Amino acid sequence: NLHYINAFTVPAGAYTLRAAIRSSEDRRLGVREQTVLTAPSVRDAIALSELLVTNRIQATEEREAAGPDVSVTLGDGRFVPHPSRRFLSSDSLFIYFQIYLPEGRELKDTDLSIGIQFIRDGSVSNRLETRKITEPQSSLPGLINFATVVPLAEFTPGEYIIQVQAIDHTARKFAFRRASFFVVESPTGAGSSR
Repeated sequence: NLHYINAFTVPAGAYTLRAAIRSSEDRRLGVREQTVLTAPSVRDAIALSELLVTNRIQATEEREAAGPDVSVTLGDGRFVPHPSRRFLSSDSLFIYFQIYLPEGRELKDTDLSIGIQFIRDGSVSNRLETRKITEPQSSLPGLINFATVVPLAEFTPGEYIIQVQAIDHTARKFAFRRASFFVVESPTGAGSSR
């Protein structure tokens, strides 16, 4: 079970991220591709960042010294990425993303809400209550930070898709993102890992 974490910056646009790993013993090669969209520099409608789903939050002063810092800081906590996206049913799932407002708009002029659904086997199995956004949680103009936590105790083991929908009721436009993750059965007596 290997984790590889790296960080780099790119201009706004659509990219194909390709990860490859080769076994040195039998020369087998595994490849996975994923489309990554970065926020446009000029926006005429709301947009969402990629979704970060993890079970690890550290206090800001607990930053590990080795390697690049690829965590996301929000308030006094750091969301540490979990590349495999495999979580125990005893874990709590932390979800983080950013909402980009249309160019020139502020949150106080926007009626904005967020809906989050969990899809399993093609149908909605769980959902969070729709939340109206009233605070940006960010000092940057036009950018809203959003984070929430979901206990996985009531999720049966299996593969899930989390779907986040941001609705700009003022402009009557929406944006959505999806990410997959797995829930696995917790070993007997296992606690949440943070």
